[in-house]
Amino acid sequence: MLLDETTFHHARNLDPAAIESLLGSISPCVHRMAHALTGRPDVGDGIVHFVFKQAIHHLPTWRDPDTAERWFYHHTVLISRRASQHQPTLKNETLLPPTDTDPQYLAFIRALRTLPQQQREAFILHHAERLLIRTLAIAMDCSTHAAELHLKGAHSILEPLAGPAFPALKDRMIQAYQRLTPSEHLLRPSLRRQIKRSLFPRRIKRLIKLVIVLTLLAALLYLAHREGWLPTLPFTSPPANK
Repeated sequence: MLLDETTFHHARNLDPAAIESLLGSISPCVHRMAHALTGRPDVGDGIVHFVFKQAIHHLPTWRDPDTAERWFYHHTVLISRRASQHQPTLKNETLLPPTDTDPQYLAFIRALRTLPQQQREAFILHHAERLLIRTLAIAMDCSTHAAELHLKGAHSILEPLAGPAFPALKDRMIQAYQRLTPSEHLLRPSLRRQIKRSLFPRRIKRLIKLVIVLTLLAALLYLAHREGWLPTLPFTSPPANK
């Protein structure tokens, strides 16, 4: 995620434009991850929406852009795991282009979906999103050694099944993954709407607090004036006796 410290600071203070810049910089990655890990466009869209809603809530707690990036990786994987009961079919499989009917590639994607969940995550995120092992471990909430084992486990199953075609099939999967990147002209309006909805309750709370403070202050001033607690200003004179 490429974001300068100044923009990140404004985002932490819940500036809408800065939040849009932050979410816009990480949104393509979150979108690809959610859609590829679940294999379903509808479930992926729901995960993206939920992750961004939670992100806006957690923004003030992040120390720097790297902390934010790690949070997005981890929570996208975490929420995708919770949606594991919604399995894709060949008709809505996100890693299968509609025009691709190659039986060998279909078999490869089927095999990928039957892998144990963490092996599937490791294979997709390392090869398609190009996460390094350390970042992969953070995303999957495990040690680097465990992440390496999950990746090796996926290879030990997929490579023998695919045989000599493995490199080509893996590359086709990566290409399908990259096509999941959302277009910018559709992304930005959606982000603005979500940011506006997420910040609205906070603004209402701030307004209510301000009204309460001003009301209490007005009441204290009135009480002080009535009881004569306010000091006499030096340029005023007491009323003349009649």
